[in-house]
Amino acid sequence: MLEEASLTDHLLELTSESHHFTLDLSKLETDDIGIIEKQLKKLNFDNRFILRINGEKQQSNTTNDMVVAFCWYQPEEWEKLKQSAGDAEKLDDTYKEWKKNANDMIRVVRAAGRNVQKIDIKMEALEA
Repeated sequence: MLEEASLTDHLLELTSESHHFTLDLSKLETDDIGIIEKQLKKLNFDNRFILRINGEKQQSNTTNDMVVAFCWYQPEEWEKLKQSAGDAEKLDDTYKEWKKNANDMIRVVRAAGRNVQKIDIKMEALEA
């Protein structure tokens, strides 16, 4: 897991628990370094690692505002999904199993500080 990323005009340093990498960016255009900066910020939307840009610690403010949409099925809609899915063998065997696993996943997402919104899925509309 990445612990810290530090970006300056000419270096990108990446640090994990067991490795440290230094990348020389001196041959890149300024616009390219700007793209790297933007992507690092996107990757760190939940502040999982320390991000420093030109020595200043960057903090994402989107974590608390972000809503994760979670597909939610009623029993009859889940059965329709199971019947129409091309890879139904990858789905849980029963609605009860699916619901338990879905609720477990929602707890994990919420524990990471994100808001979850269940979206009721109607298979007829989804298939259309």
